[in-house]
Amino acid sequence: MSRVIEMSSKITLCKIKDLLPIDKVFLLAAQEARRNAQAPYSNFKVGAAVSCSDTIFTGVNVERCTYTQTTHAEQNAIDSMVATLGPAPLKAVAVCIIDPNDDRDLDLEEINLNEVAFPCGHCLQIIWENCDNQNVQIFTMVTNKIVAMASISDLLPVRFGPTSLGVNVFCPDQ
Repeated sequence: MSRVIEMSSKITLCKIKDLLPIDKVFLLAAQEARRNAQAPYSNFKVGAAVSCSDTIFTGVNVERCTYTQTTHAEQNAIDSMVATLGPAPLKAVAVCIIDPNDDRDLDLEEINLNEVAFPCGHCLQIIWENCDNQNVQIFTMVTNKIVAMASISDLLPVRFGPTSLGVNVFCPDQ
């Protein structure tokens, strides 16, 4: 059973147990990656997974004491994908900031959407530049049992990207 919340974006909440098996594997990849996050200053550990061409790439945030040089998990995962495959369109993105020991068993109605941690604006821009359509789904774990989902176009409604400059990153010769 899902619940759709209408705000400035459409966000769908659902129980992880109700997802397709492939989506569960995808979220688990982000959760497992989070274990390797390097966040000694903020202790805000983030794991991310991106899917492309039936392959999952993971990344973590890596903090630097200057903060401005910190690498975001989503950026790290996308950069790993590009380093491996070259420019390729994303199919989906998963983010996990939830501690694996977080065993809260909340009902969907108890979730405060203002507390759901979707990717920041910096990461949404990077995600958008690696999408070939505006319906790419972004999953974020709310608890170890609940996930929130929204499309990139819902989370980044006014977009500036490669096509704004007449560039197709997936076919650079066009």
